[in-house]
Amino acid sequence: MSRQTNTLPNRGHAAGVDRAQRVLNELVRSESLGGAAAVGKLAIAIPLCLVGPFFITVVAKSIELRSGGRALPGFLATWALVTLVLVPLLMWLERRTRGEFFSEAVSGETSPLEASSYGEYHLQSTKFLWTAYTEVALTGPRLLWEFVDWVMQRPVGNASVRAVAAAVVLELLDAGQGLSIRQLVRADRPADVVKGAVRYLLGRDWIGTSKRGDRVWLLTPVRERLAHG
Repeated sequence: MSRQTNTLPNRGHAAGVDRAQRVLNELVRSESLGGAAAVGKLAIAIPLCLVGPFFITVVAKSIELRSGGRALPGFLATWALVTLVLVPLLMWLERRTRGEFFSEAVSGETSPLEASSYGEYHLQSTKFLWTAYTEVALTGPRLLWEFVDWVMQRPVGNASVRAVAAAVVLELLDAGQGLSIRQLVRADRPADVVKGAVRYLLGRDWIGTSKRGDRVWLLTPVRERLAHG
């Protein structure tokens, strides 16, 4: 009997260590995948951010050429100047509208098909066309912001945050439901440490959170992956 009593806790402890290590391995793997995706977005964002300024430069230089003037510097210098002005402006607009520029811009506007006159039709058509152009131009800044946000949220090399996050994941997995932040706090794991782990897991897309941020739960794909692994 004594041998059985000693063996069971050891097995349980070993199983707990194995589960925690598996979650840690999954977190490290998700960081690697997240990094690859973020770098991929950056690689796409940079050329897209340059497309808009390029076409504006082409139009401006074409107008200059037809008029016979020389008000603008060379093509590359003009392109660089337009980029320095336009890209920060688009990034500010993207951040201000939180990715909802198009819906905000057309909200309350009359559709060109519902115009009461040709003049109104032409005005609304032009407005919708430039709104669509701006939405396309915001694609690059939007991806660039996603990369910046990823960099700001990623706790690079922070093993302690990752360890607490793994413990939180296991508790959420065992609970089978969402838990409040208070339920995750321990004597050796104060509220600020738990909140840091929650931010980390949110950045990895492992958990969901309530609107007030006081309750968290494992996302279904993560729960299924860990439960069947």
